Amino acid sequence: MLAIMMLAVATLAVRAASTLSNDELGLSATCEVKQGKEKTVELRLANLEMKVTQVLIEDFNGNTYYSESVKNRNGYAKALNLNQLPSGKYRLVVKQKGKEMIQIVSVKENAVLVSQFVNKAN
Repeated sequence: MLAIMMLAVATLAVRAASTLSNDELGLSATCEVKQGKEKTVELRLANLEMKVTQVLIEDFNGNTYYSESVKNRNGYAKALNLNQLPSGKYRLVVKQKGKEMIQIVSVKENAVLVSQFVNKAN
């Protein structure tokens, strides 16, 4: 919950991280907000076990703003630039083997806030 409570100001460099190890899936995810002039979220996944893993950013109306399929890799790291997203709330979704890990990302004019990851069974 630390990540939710942390407020970010555009002129300050603020870091907040959310981590989830999913014993059921066997993978772990870390999402770190890097703020300054750019609104960027760094996503790191581990223990993918070479299985197809889908990474999505979508709004609550079902519109997808980012989608990538990760194949034949045990790890993944990506800096996701959110500057072009309108202010609002989005879902960062990691899917593997019919299961999902979801994190809420709130994009504001001068900040990005993230919740903790939660598990969701399909």
